[in-house]
Amino acid sequence: MALFLTYDAEAQQDGIGAQLIRIFGIYSISRAFRIGYIHTPILNIIEEVSHNLKSEKASQNFKAKVNDYFQIDSFSPIKIDSVKIYKHLSLWQLLKLIIAYKHSKSCVVVKVLYPFKITDRIPNIYKYFKNYFWEKYADKLRITPGIVAHVRFGYGFLYSDEVNMRAKHLPLSYFRDIIKHLQHHFLHTTKPNITVHTDLKRYSEIWTPAQHEIAKHLKGSNGGQDSVYIPGVDLQQKLRLPLDNITIVKYSDDFFDTFYEMCTAEIFVMSRSALSYLAAIINPNLVIYPENHGHASLPEWVSSRRFLKAYYPLIHEADIETFLLS
Repeated sequence: MALFLTYDAEAQQDGIGAQLIRIFGIYSISRAFRIGYIHTPILNIIEEVSHNLKSEKASQNFKAKVNDYFQIDSFSPIKIDSVKIYKHLSLWQLLKLIIAYKHSKSCVVVKVLYPFKITDRIPNIYKYFKNYFWEKYADKLRITPGIVAHVRFGYGFLYSDEVNMRAKHLPLSYFRDIIKHLQHHFLHTTKPNITVHTDLKRYSEIWTPAQHEIAKHLKGSNGGQDSVYIPGVDLQQKLRLPLDNITIVKYSDDFFDTFYEMCTAEIFVMSRSALSYLAAIINPNLVIYPENHGHASLPEWVSSRRFLKAYYPLIHEADIETFLLS
Protein backbone atom coordinates (compact mmCIF):
# COMPACT_ATOMS: atom_id res chain seq x y z
CA MET A 1 0.00 0.00 0.00
CA ALA A 2 1.45 3.37 -1.06
CA LEU A 3 -0.64 5.69 1.11
CA PHE A 4 1.06 8.68 2.73
CA LEU A 5 -0.17 11.31 5.20
CA THR A 6 1.28 14.81 5.26
CA TYR A 7 0.48 18.21 6.75
CA ASP A 8 -1.34 20.70 4.53
CA ALA A 9 0.93 23.64 5.35
CA GLU A 10 -0.58 25.88 2.67
CA ALA A 11 -4.11 25.73 4.05
CA GLN A 12 -3.50 27.80 7.18
CA GLN A 13 -0.57 29.56 8.82
CA ASP A 14 -0.93 30.59 12.44
CA GLY A 15 0.95 30.07 15.70
CA ILE A 16 3.94 27.76 16.12
CA GLY A 17 2.32 25.52 18.73
CA ALA A 18 -0.94 25.22 16.78
CA GLN A 19 0.84 24.07 13.63
CA LEU A 20 3.23 21.72 15.42
CA ILE A 21 0.36 19.92 17.18
CA ARG A 22 -1.24 19.28 13.79
CA ILE A 23 2.02 18.03 12.28
CA PHE A 24 2.79 15.67 15.15
CA GLY A 25 -0.79 14.47 15.32
CA ILE A 26 -0.60 13.53 11.64
CA TYR A 27 2.77 11.81 12.18
CA SER A 28 1.38 9.85 15.15
CA ILE A 29 -1.65 8.73 13.16
CA SER A 30 0.59 7.47 10.35
CA ARG A 31 2.67 5.46 12.82
CA ALA A 32 -0.33 4.06 14.67
CA PHE A 33 -2.02 2.86 11.47
CA ARG A 34 1.25 1.82 9.79
CA ILE A 35 0.93 4.02 6.75
CA GLY A 36 3.46 6.33 5.12
CA TYR A 37 4.38 9.78 6.35
CA ILE A 38 5.89 12.70 4.43
CA HIS A 39 7.17 15.52 6.60
CA THR A 40 5.98 18.97 5.53
CA PRO A 41 7.53 21.81 7.55
CA ILE A 42 5.81 24.99 8.71
CA LEU A 43 5.42 27.37 5.79
CA ASN A 44 4.89 30.53 7.81
CA ILE A 45 4.20 31.60 11.39
CA ILE A 46 2.38 34.51 12.94
CA GLU A 47 4.77 36.73 14.84
CA GLU A 48 4.11 37.33 18.53
CA VAL A 49 5.55 39.93 20.89
CA SER A 50 7.34 37.21 22.86
CA HIS A 51 9.36 36.14 19.81
CA ASN A 52 11.49 39.28 20.22
CA LEU A 53 12.15 39.58 16.47
CA LYS A 54 13.85 42.67 15.08
CA SER A 55 13.53 42.18 11.32
CA GLU A 56 11.87 40.16 8.58
CA LYS A 57 15.14 38.26 8.16
CA ALA A 58 15.15 37.42 11.85
CA SER A 59 11.60 36.11 11.46
CA GLN A 60 12.66 33.82 8.60
CA ASN A 61 15.68 32.60 10.56
CA PHE A 62 13.47 31.86 13.56
CA LYS A 63 11.07 29.83 11.42
CA ALA A 64 14.01 27.91 9.92
CA LYS A 65 15.32 27.07 13.42
CA VAL A 66 11.87 25.86 14.51
CA ASN A 67 11.54 23.66 11.42
CA ASP A 68 15.03 22.25 11.90
CA TYR A 69 14.44 21.46 15.57
CA PHE A 70 11.14 19.70 14.93
CA GLN A 71 12.15 17.97 11.70
CA ILE A 72 10.90 14.38 11.42
CA ASP A 73 12.74 11.95 9.18
CA SER A 74 10.47 10.68 6.45
CA PHE A 75 10.42 9.03 3.03
CA SER A 76 9.25 10.96 -0.03
CA PRO A 77 8.02 8.82 -2.94
CA ILE A 78 9.58 9.39 -6.38
CA LYS A 79 6.20 9.39 -8.11
CA ILE A 80 2.87 10.60 -6.70
CA ASP A 81 -0.20 9.40 -8.61
CA SER A 82 -2.84 11.43 -6.80
CA VAL A 83 -3.31 13.87 -3.92
CA LYS A 84 -6.36 14.01 -1.66
CA ILE A 85 -7.03 16.96 0.64
CA TYR A 86 -8.91 16.83 3.92
CA LYS A 87 -9.47 19.87 6.10
CA HIS A 88 -10.60 17.54 8.89
CA LEU A 89 -9.67 13.87 8.75
CA SER A 90 -11.94 11.57 10.74
CA LEU A 91 -11.24 8.01 11.85
CA TRP A 92 -13.93 6.71 9.50
CA GLN A 93 -12.45 8.56 6.53
CA LEU A 94 -8.97 7.24 7.36
CA LEU A 95 -10.18 3.65 7.59
CA LYS A 96 -11.95 3.99 4.22
CA LEU A 97 -8.71 5.27 2.65
CA ILE A 98 -6.71 2.39 4.12
CA ILE A 99 -9.20 -0.18 2.82
CA ALA A 100 -9.48 1.49 -0.59
CA TYR A 101 -5.72 1.54 -1.21
CA LYS A 102 -4.67 -1.58 0.69
CA HIS A 103 -3.84 -3.51 -2.49
CA SER A 104 -3.34 -0.54 -4.80
CA LYS A 105 -0.08 0.05 -6.65
CA SER A 106 -0.84 3.78 -6.91
CA CYS A 107 0.96 6.27 -4.68
CA VAL A 108 -1.60 8.46 -2.94
CA VAL A 109 -0.72 11.42 -0.72
CA VAL A 110 -3.35 12.61 1.75
CA LYS A 111 -2.86 16.23 2.84
CA VAL A 112 -4.48 16.94 6.21
CA LEU A 113 -4.93 20.23 8.02
CA TYR A 114 -6.68 19.15 11.24
CA PRO A 115 -6.14 15.64 12.65
CA PHE A 116 -8.13 16.33 15.82
CA LYS A 117 -11.16 14.20 14.95
CA ILE A 118 -8.76 11.31 15.47
CA THR A 119 -6.28 12.61 18.05
CA ASP A 120 -8.95 14.03 20.38
CA ARG A 121 -10.74 10.69 20.16
CA ILE A 122 -7.53 8.70 20.76
CA PRO A 123 -5.22 11.20 22.56
CA ASN A 124 -2.78 8.49 23.61
CA ILE A 125 -1.85 8.21 19.94
CA TYR A 126 0.59 11.08 20.54
CA LYS A 127 2.90 8.57 22.26
CA TYR A 128 4.43 7.89 18.84
CA PHE A 129 5.67 11.47 18.56
CA LYS A 130 6.68 11.54 22.24
CA ASN A 131 8.84 8.45 21.74
CA TYR A 132 10.36 9.88 18.56
CA PHE A 133 11.25 13.17 20.27
CA TRP A 134 12.88 11.52 23.29
CA GLU A 135 14.89 9.18 21.05
CA LYS A 136 16.03 12.10 18.89
CA TYR A 137 17.14 14.26 21.83
CA ALA A 138 17.94 11.55 24.40
CA ASP A 139 21.43 12.93 25.04
CA LYS A 140 20.16 16.48 25.64
CA LEU A 141 17.03 16.07 27.76
CA ARG A 142 17.38 16.18 31.56
CA ILE A 143 14.64 16.60 34.14
CA THR A 144 14.10 20.21 35.30
CA PRO A 145 13.55 20.04 39.11
CA GLY A 146 10.52 21.62 40.75
CA ILE A 147 7.44 23.31 39.28
CA VAL A 148 7.34 24.88 35.83
CA ALA A 149 4.19 26.83 34.94
CA HIS A 150 3.30 28.27 31.54
CA VAL A 151 1.25 31.46 31.91
CA ARG A 152 0.06 32.23 28.37
CA PHE A 153 -1.78 35.44 27.50
CA GLY A 154 -0.19 37.24 24.59
CA TYR A 155 -1.01 40.74 23.37
CA GLY A 156 -3.29 39.86 20.48
CA PHE A 157 -6.09 41.78 22.15
CA LEU A 158 -4.24 45.03 21.32
CA TYR A 159 -4.37 44.58 17.56
CA SER A 160 -6.86 41.79 16.74
CA ASP A 161 -10.25 42.38 15.15
CA GLU A 162 -12.94 42.45 17.82
CA VAL A 163 -15.11 40.10 15.77
CA ASN A 164 -12.44 37.37 16.12
CA MET A 165 -11.94 37.81 19.86
CA ARG A 166 -13.29 35.13 22.19
CA ALA A 167 -12.99 33.76 25.72
CA LYS A 168 -9.72 31.83 25.61
CA HIS A 169 -7.41 32.58 28.55
CA LEU A 170 -7.24 31.09 32.04
CA PRO A 171 -7.37 33.53 34.98
CA LEU A 172 -4.23 34.08 37.06
CA SER A 173 -6.03 32.51 40.02
CA TYR A 174 -5.80 29.16 38.20
CA PHE A 175 -1.98 29.25 38.26
CA ARG A 176 -1.77 30.83 41.71
CA ASP A 177 -4.00 28.17 43.30
CA ILE A 178 -2.26 25.23 41.63
CA ILE A 179 1.23 26.42 42.59
CA LYS A 180 0.09 27.02 46.17
CA HIS A 181 -1.53 23.59 46.32
CA LEU A 182 1.60 21.90 44.97
CA GLN A 183 3.79 23.70 47.49
CA HIS A 184 1.61 22.61 50.40
CA HIS A 185 0.66 19.07 49.45
CA PHE A 186 3.05 17.55 46.92
CA LEU A 187 6.37 19.03 47.92
CA HIS A 188 5.89 19.64 51.61
CA THR A 189 9.23 18.10 52.61
CA THR A 190 11.36 20.55 50.63
CA LYS A 191 10.87 24.01 49.23
CA PRO A 192 10.48 23.52 45.47
CA ASN A 193 12.01 25.53 42.66
CA ILE A 194 9.29 27.50 40.89
CA THR A 195 9.79 28.69 37.31
CA VAL A 196 7.04 30.61 35.55
CA HIS A 197 7.32 31.10 31.81
CA THR A 198 5.13 33.79 30.31
CA ASP A 199 4.76 35.57 26.98
CA LEU A 200 3.98 38.79 28.86
CA LYS A 201 6.50 41.62 29.26
CA ARG A 202 7.78 42.74 32.65
CA TYR A 203 8.22 46.36 31.55
CA SER A 204 6.12 48.43 29.18
CA GLU A 205 7.46 49.06 25.69
CA ILE A 206 6.49 50.11 22.18
CA TRP A 207 6.29 47.09 19.87
CA THR A 208 6.77 47.26 16.10
CA PRO A 209 6.21 43.92 14.33
CA ALA A 210 9.05 42.55 12.21
CA GLN A 211 6.69 40.76 9.82
CA HIS A 212 5.28 43.02 7.12
CA GLU A 213 1.85 41.38 7.14
CA ILE A 214 1.45 41.84 10.90
CA ALA A 215 2.58 45.49 10.62
CA LYS A 216 0.09 46.04 7.79
CA HIS A 217 -2.74 44.53 9.83
CA LEU A 218 -1.71 46.58 12.85
CA LYS A 219 -1.92 49.79 10.82
CA GLY A 220 -5.44 48.92 9.77
CA SER A 221 -6.63 48.32 13.32
CA ASN A 222 -4.51 50.96 15.08
CA GLY A 223 -5.35 54.23 13.33
CA GLY A 224 -2.57 53.93 10.77
CA GLN A 225 0.16 53.30 13.35
CA ASP A 226 2.45 50.29 12.82
CA SER A 227 3.50 50.24 16.48
CA VAL A 228 1.53 49.53 19.62
CA TYR A 229 2.04 50.18 23.33
CA ILE A 230 2.69 46.95 25.26
CA PRO A 231 1.84 47.24 28.98
CA GLY A 232 4.26 45.53 31.36
CA VAL A 233 2.99 43.20 34.08
CA ASP A 234 4.62 42.21 37.38
CA LEU A 235 3.56 38.57 37.31
CA GLN A 236 5.51 37.66 40.43
CA GLN A 237 3.36 40.07 42.42
CA LYS A 238 0.09 39.08 40.74
CA LEU A 239 0.72 35.38 41.35
CA ARG A 240 1.82 36.19 44.93
CA LEU A 241 5.03 34.24 44.45
CA PRO A 242 7.73 34.43 47.12
CA LEU A 243 10.68 36.73 46.54
CA ASP A 244 13.54 34.26 46.92
CA ASN A 245 16.36 32.76 44.90
CA ILE A 246 14.46 29.59 43.91
CA THR A 247 11.44 31.37 42.42
CA ILE A 248 11.81 33.00 39.02
CA VAL A 249 9.51 34.49 36.40
CA LYS A 250 10.89 34.41 32.85
CA TYR A 251 9.25 37.03 30.65
CA SER A 252 9.22 36.29 26.88
CA ASP A 253 12.27 34.06 27.27
CA ASP A 254 14.00 32.26 24.40
CA PHE A 255 11.49 30.00 22.64
CA PHE A 256 13.67 26.87 22.75
CA ASP A 257 14.73 27.35 26.38
CA THR A 258 11.10 27.81 27.38
CA PHE A 259 9.98 24.74 25.47
CA TYR A 260 12.81 22.64 26.92
CA GLU A 261 11.93 23.48 30.52
CA MET A 262 8.23 22.78 29.96
CA CYS A 263 9.02 19.41 28.34
CA THR A 264 11.33 18.31 31.14
CA ALA A 265 9.67 19.83 34.21
CA GLU A 266 9.30 17.60 37.25
CA ILE A 267 5.82 19.11 37.58
CA PHE A 268 4.39 21.00 34.61
CA VAL A 269 1.38 23.32 35.00
CA MET A 270 -0.15 23.79 31.56
CA SER A 271 -1.89 26.87 30.21
CA ARG A 272 -4.67 26.87 27.65
CA SER A 273 -2.13 26.97 24.86
CA ALA A 274 -1.13 24.81 21.90
CA LEU A 275 2.55 25.09 22.86
CA SER A 276 1.68 23.99 26.42
CA TYR A 277 -0.20 21.02 25.01
CA LEU A 278 2.74 20.02 22.84
CA ALA A 279 5.20 20.28 25.75
CA ALA A 280 2.84 18.27 27.97
CA ILE A 281 2.72 15.47 25.37
CA ILE A 282 6.50 15.21 25.54
CA ASN A 283 6.78 15.63 29.33
CA PRO A 284 7.15 12.21 31.07
CA ASN A 285 6.42 13.53 34.56
CA LEU A 286 3.43 15.04 36.37
CA VAL A 287 1.30 17.29 34.14
CA ILE A 288 -1.55 19.43 35.47
CA TYR A 289 -4.06 19.87 32.66
CA PRO A 290 -6.70 22.66 32.51
CA GLU A 291 -10.05 20.97 32.06
CA ASN A 292 -11.23 23.60 29.57
CA HIS A 293 -8.14 23.42 27.35
CA GLY A 294 -9.98 22.48 24.16
CA HIS A 295 -8.08 19.29 23.27
CA ALA A 296 -8.40 15.90 24.95
CA SER A 297 -6.28 15.04 27.95
CA LEU A 298 -3.78 12.22 27.84
CA PRO A 299 -4.63 9.38 30.28
CA GLU A 300 -1.74 10.11 32.65
CA TRP A 301 -2.42 13.84 33.05
CA VAL A 302 -4.12 15.20 36.17
CA SER A 303 -7.20 17.35 35.54
CA SER A 304 -7.17 20.76 37.21
CA ARG A 305 -10.77 20.30 38.35
CA ARG A 306 -10.03 16.96 40.01
CA PHE A 307 -6.83 18.43 41.42
CA LEU A 308 -8.32 21.63 42.88
CA LYS A 309 -12.02 20.73 42.88
CA ALA A 310 -12.75 24.12 41.36
CA TYR A 311 -13.70 25.47 37.94
CA TYR A 312 -11.93 28.49 36.41
CA PRO A 313 -13.98 30.27 33.72
CA LEU A 314 -12.05 31.64 30.76
CA ILE A 315 -11.35 35.35 30.31
CA HIS A 316 -12.51 37.03 27.11
CA GLU A 317 -9.69 38.54 25.05
CA ALA A 318 -11.42 41.93 25.06
CA ASP A 319 -11.12 41.98 28.88
CA ILE A 320 -7.46 40.89 29.11
CA GLU A 321 -5.86 44.34 29.39
CA THR A 322 -8.20 45.43 32.19
CA PHE A 323 -7.72 42.09 33.93
CA LEU A 324 -3.91 42.17 33.79
CA LEU A 325 -3.53 45.79 34.81
CA SER A 326 -6.12 45.81 37.58
